[in-house]
Amino acid sequence: MKLYKADLHVHSEYSKIEGGALKRITHSESYTPPEEIYRIAKKRGMDFVTITDHNSIQGALKISHFDDVFISEEVTTKFPEDGCEIHLVTLKINEKQHREIQLLRNNVYELRDYLNSQSIIHFVAHPFSSVNGKLKQEHWEKMLLLFDVFEVKNGIQKEKDNNLVEQILKNLSRERIERLIDQYGILPESETPWKKSMVGGSDDHGGLYIGQTYTAGEGPGLKDFLKSIKDGKCRAEGKSGTCFTIGHSIYATGYKFYKYKLRKRRRILKFLDKLINDERKGKILEKVLLRNGQGKVSIFPRRFFISYFIKKFSKKMPFLHTLRAIDKINKNIPLSTALFPYFFGLAYQNKDRDITKKVKLGYLGQGESLKVAIFTDFIENEKNFLSSFISKINSSLNGEKLKILCCDKRKIFSSNGIKTFHSMVDFPFPLYPEINFHIPSLLDILL
Repeated sequence: MKLYKADLHVHSEYSKIEGGALKRITHSESYTPPEEIYRIAKKRGMDFVTITDHNSIQGALKISHFDDVFISEEVTTKFPEDGCEIHLVTLKINEKQHREIQLLRNNVYELRDYLNSQSIIHFVAHPFSSVNGKLKQEHWEKMLLLFDVFEVKNGIQKEKDNNLVEQILKNLSRERIERLIDQYGILPESETPWKKSMVGGSDDHGGLYIGQTYTAGEGPGLKDFLKSIKDGKCRAEGKSGTCFTIGHSIYATGYKFYKYKLRKRRRILKFLDKLINDERKGKILEKVLLRNGQGKVSIFPRRFFISYFIKKFSKKMPFLHTLRAIDKINKNIPLSTALFPYFFGLAYQNKDRDITKKVKLGYLGQGESLKVAIFTDFIENEKNFLSSFISKINSSLNGEKLKILCCDKRKIFSSNGIKTFHSMVDFPFPLYPEINFHIPSLLDILL
């Protein structure tokens, strides 16, 4: 049976949110025109298209004349007892319902009741991503009682967190839900609240990842598709996110911001705009910065920035003390500037580790084990030494595992507690020319 696809979480230039992740860096969450979202979504095989801007339906209205478009929005709502905010995505709404939703969104209980009374299908977006820093396990448990549809594959959340949501939902039991009802006094709407429907969406903000994470459901009509979401006969498909996903989005959004705001003020930006939009020139910069391919070509090679600056200084390094060389790199401002979006993405994806650890332990009985790593150059004649060293260290770790992280120009591999990273650049070590000093990608290590 054919499944029909829709990216149920996409943002346009009409998105309205205060203090969002991208807004902290690029002034606005998105600068993607609704028409561009529609074009890319259809190009990438989406049967239905929607836009889920924060607390706004203006973007969706701009393309609502297409037969395969439905109006949606991502609503910021809160638990009135403590102000904890969460995001709910409401699907296929009209302008009157949007206005009522905005009036009720400061109380998640009243909003839930209204959505159910209107038969509006809705789902919890990125359940373990705290919106305003107040998310706790009790809010997650209340969500389990309040809502029947959850986003288990979000295109900017890391795979580990997406998988955790899905695993917990699949292992919910009637007994667990009944205990939560007794604990919180919240009555679920459905007759089988331990059975959850699971959806996916790209959560795209920069126009790069539209349709790469999506929901597949029954069809052929939109009514059939939405019913399959309500009935749990759909599935989440596509990619989870990494810090590179967020970093690329920040670059793309920032580029669009400066293109939109400054192009009329400076001649150089007029020139760049012409270069980008002149069909005869093939939109060179747009292809480089905003390539909308199928993921076959890296938009920003992840190692480019580190590689560029390390190579720039590597010629001098053999004549310098290692620490002085590193200090020289650190003083190179463009390096930290270029990498900042990726480190921001890494921090954003790990900001809620406390709650995921607690929920994982409470619902799956799985705690986080101690992780120990040692960084070393991998030298061929040291294999026996490393093996002996690993055995000695492991014997003192009370069953916890040690991982040796190495850097080498040869083929990357992982085995027996050893993981190698590809060498970005290498050069003879000062005073020991027979030994090469290897430098890996820092972002690869952090991931």
